[in-house]
Amino acid sequence: MSDEQTQTEPEVTTPSPETASLEITPEPTPPSETQAPEVPPEAVEAPREAVDIAPVNNDISTPELPVAESPIPENPPPVSVPVSSSNSAQINRGNLPKARAKIQETKRQKLDKVLVKLTEKGKISNDEVEKLLRVSDATATRYLSALEKEGKIKQAGRTGKSVFYEKI
Repeated sequence: MSDEQTQTEPEVTTPSPETASLEITPEPTPPSETQAPEVPPEAVEAPREAVDIAPVNNDISTPELPVAESPIPENPPPVSVPVSSSNSAQINRGNLPKARAKIQETKRQKLDKVLVKLTEKGKISNDEVEKLLRVSDATATRYLSALEKEGKIKQAGRTGKSVFYEKI
């Protein structure tokens, strides 16, 4: 062997009697009640193995089912081509005014129903509008407020069940 390959052992020095008295060795302190006892790493519980679990069948094959042969059409139906996002945005923008107009038309029809009912009865409450139009309390209030702003009806009473609306 060459000198480079030989391993040297580290020298172990023993302290002289003069230096041995100078070395300070920490004394172990008894564990206090406030300190938690140290748990050695071996005490950590390892995960248990699944010994008592029934074996699992990993066979995922399925029995072969008879397949009925279906005739393949000679001319398949045409496949629709997806519209690019810029074209679809233009299409949607074109439909937006139509949709808004339809919503306004539906709202106007409902407001007219309220006016017809008011003409028949002479007065109407928010609850009656809810039931007549099958809408929520807030929507009925908005419809009555819209008619009030148009000057077609007026509110009688301030709040609660005493509030009703009359035709002007």
